Amino acid sequence: MPREKQLGLSDKEKEELLDILERDGREKWHKRWKEHMAIPSNLDVLSKDKGEQEKILRYLLLRVLINQQARFEKVREMSIRISEEYTDVLLSEPYKD
Repeated sequence: MPREKQLGLSDKEKEELLDILERDGREKWHKRWKEHMAIPSNLDVLSKDKGEQEKILRYLLLRVLINQQARFEKVREMSIRISEEYTDVLLSEPYKD
């Protein structure tokens, strides 16, 4: 049994906490996206072009596949190198010899 009982937050305190978390999330989203997803500089994550979005999705799929075989840091580095070197062929024409 716990020795102390923690009281819940009031509705006002919950709203304030959610506002703080939402604001913090918005401010740091782009930095976290770039660092954690390790999107290479030759792909534009903000592009509205369907072709560019397709490349990004294929790149992320490649990351997932490689991630099952290697440590996280190595996956980042390897994925970026592969993308920078072979983006057009690998992501646009994956079945081309």
